[in-house]
Amino acid sequence: MEDNDFDDLNWSLDVPNLKSLDLEIGWIPDIIDVSSIRDVYLKELDIYVGAGDYDEKQHRRFNIFLEKFSRSEVFQLSLNASEPFFHLVDDLHLLQIRWKRVVLGLKILCQECLLGVYLLMRSSKKLEELDIYIDTTLWAIADLPPVELYPCVMPKLKTVTLHGYAKPWKHQLQLIEFLLKSATVLEKLVIVSNKPHELNFVMRVSSFQRSSPSARVLFL
Repeated sequence: MEDNDFDDLNWSLDVPNLKSLDLEIGWIPDIIDVSSIRDVYLKELDIYVGAGDYDEKQHRRFNIFLEKFSRSEVFQLSLNASEPFFHLVDDLHLLQIRWKRVVLGLKILCQECLLGVYLLMRSSKKLEELDIYIDTTLWAIADLPPVELYPCVMPKLKTVTLHGYAKPWKHQLQLIEFLLKSATVLEKLVIVSNKPHELNFVMRVSSFQRSSPSARVLFL
């Protein structure tokens, strides 16, 4: 694709008084004014980045786009947006974010998504609340070898709610252990499932070290 072909795809986002924004994106818009946005929900992120000038430009545009929402209070990603988001985002741009609440929908907690969540948490120094939803129908293919996650300091994270967790899959246990070791003021970690929690899962989670002396783990 030639550079002048991008002009046909351009669109702009100019909403100076809007507080909440839901987006389905196949091409990254030019941001004019989103200064009042406090709640961003990416419902669809249909962007693939591979090799070539076209994909590199999409990658740059996405990280510039993300920077514009770095001071929003709530950031949400749907099941269809999380994996593309983790594939597109750069660590450098994650360091700029100031979100207080993050909601993630994940089809499976694959290695790339687990690493993406880790990088996001490591950079989210203002984060107070985290919600993660897992599509449990796909867990049968999700139990892959874990990746290395090192504890970090999440100084403001007080509440974590994990939806769809009931079995001791390697990746979900690894994420729970990471959160408990890293959230220094955590008050509660709530694990919600529409199925009974396996005893082995409950015992493993209950045994994890907690950096916050007031942290409680609740199984619902």
